[in-house]
Amino acid sequence: MPTALVTGPIVERLSDMGIALKSAGFDVVTAAADARPITGEVNSVDCYVQLPPEPPHHGGDGLGWAREVVGQTLLARFDLTAQIAPLLLPQAKVVLLTNRPAPPAPSSDAGMLRVLTMAILADNHRENVRVSVVEDFASPAEIVRFASSKVPTWSEYADMAPDLGFADWRNEITCLRSSHRDWDR
Repeated sequence: MPTALVTGPIVERLSDMGIALKSAGFDVVTAAADARPITGEVNSVDCYVQLPPEPPHHGGDGLGWAREVVGQTLLARFDLTAQIAPLLLPQAKVVLLTNRPAPPAPSSDAGMLRVLTMAILADNHRENVRVSVVEDFASPAEIVRFASSKVPTWSEYADMAPDLGFADWRNEITCLRSSHRDWDR
């Protein structure tokens, strides 16, 4: 049975996500995002779901608030990913969730979040871990779809456009495969 680790600051979301993953056939471990250290066996986690942190409330000066936003919503996420990285299997999946920001909070840049997470994982010898960023915290069922997804095999691509000639098919498939690899590794 595959193991999923879910971290996040809100107990209700952890519980809902855990139930959805358990229903999809995962053995689920949940932990509060601020629980340190999160321990487990090296190479034991098939899927890691990181629920979004709650942004700090705007108060006081803008610069102080900006520092809290970066420290609490970005740097804390990267620290947690670095802590979890050794637990991940070499072919694991990481699903990072973001919240829709409430004004005046800035939204997280999904591409930056993904690239920096991949760099942290690569530093921990997890270059083949697939990382997805799901913006605007979706339902637990949608997150399970990301957690359960796999990269299509080459033969599955042929079924996508059976009426194309070889040259058109090759161009289409090359575009799909490179796009899929870029966003879903």
